[in-house]
Amino acid sequence: MREHGFKKGKKMKQEEEDKIVGDLNWDGLHRPRIYYAMTTTFCGLFLSVLDGSICNVALPSIAQELHVSSSDSIWIVNSFQLIIMMTLLPFSSMGERWGYKQVYLRGVVVFTIGSLLCALSHNLPLLVASRVFQGFGASMIMSVNTSLIKLIYPKRRLGEGVGLNATVVAIASVTGPTLAAAILSMASWPWLFAINVPVGIATFILGRKYLPDNAVRRLGHRFNWKEALLNAATFGLFIGCVEAYSHDVPVRWVLCGVVLLAVVGACNSVNAILCFPSTCSRYPSSRCRS
Repeated sequence: MREHGFKKGKKMKQEEEDKIVGDLNWDGLHRPRIYYAMTTTFCGLFLSVLDGSICNVALPSIAQELHVSSSDSIWIVNSFQLIIMMTLLPFSSMGERWGYKQVYLRGVVVFTIGSLLCALSHNLPLLVASRVFQGFGASMIMSVNTSLIKLIYPKRRLGEGVGLNATVVAIASVTGPTLAAAILSMASWPWLFAINVPVGIATFILGRKYLPDNAVRRLGHRFNWKEALLNAATFGLFIGCVEAYSHDVPVRWVLCGVVLLAVVGACNSVNAILCFPSTCSRYPSSRCRS
């Protein structure tokens, strides 16, 4: 009887933790607030994607001014993109736990500060470190952008919202080199980053006022730091090994990275296998049935 009561209490506690609360009938924002919210998401996403390619044209001049080789200067671009890839999934999970709006706004703040630090950097290590910091902000923005689209647009116009979002990404991707060339024809390379600061401040002000909070939330949902770190380490080591090999890093260091990647990958697999039965018991579906 005592064991039966313990199992029953545990089951009730689990059901309470998995309970979804909030406005289940949420159907987007109304005019004019929806237009301001759309502008906010477009600005943040545009800046994040733009800074992934805006430096490409300026790398030769940056390398010359900082007195570094072309092979070393590529880390100005790689560090930014690597951090984004490593942290997209963890930040997305944070958005579900703490709110998409909160993660987005913090991402705008981090990205704007990182842009200012990049503009003030006077050597390569400081510039790469600033780009890493900026990459964290860009990752926070990108990771929750689509989730915010689902909150902003009514269900009947969700496809239109996703399409506009993809259009902004495409425009930002092709605008980077052209905008960089225009800026470099009139100013020095730090202005490639300085132009983000006023736009970032305006985006934060608009987002704080007009972006919606999460319509629903799941009680008891906790952020899994262990899985987040394993995920980031797996992607980081994989790309790091490839980059190290392509930049003529000694083979012994590349092999050490490969071995470490194998260990982290094995830990990831074991963790997924151990968590799978628990996930199936909470969310039964046809995929979980034998």
